[in-house]
Amino acid sequence: LFTRMIIGPVKGIERMINQLGAGKSLDDAALFTGPRELRSVGKRIIWLSERLAWLESQRHQFLRHLSHELKTPLASMREGTELLADRVAGPLT
Repeated sequence: LFTRMIIGPVKGIERMINQLGAGKSLDDAALFTGPRELRSVGKRIIWLSERLAWLESQRHQFLRHLSHELKTPLASMREGTELLADRVAGPLT
């Protein structure tokens, strides 16, 4: 009986970690049961999952912003080199 009280929650924590590693949501894990200490570990894993999701969204936002900021100068440079290649500005010296 005591073993089941420990093994069940530990397996639940293992499933949560596997879900987290597979990139799946831990919404169903909110119903985690077991001894207080293992429930605490489960809550921290859920917190970690939420934190990782937030960090991933911040990373995507940063990359979108960076991409936008780099497109304008790169487009200007490309246009300028095309004008120079076409000798629109005159001969290069």
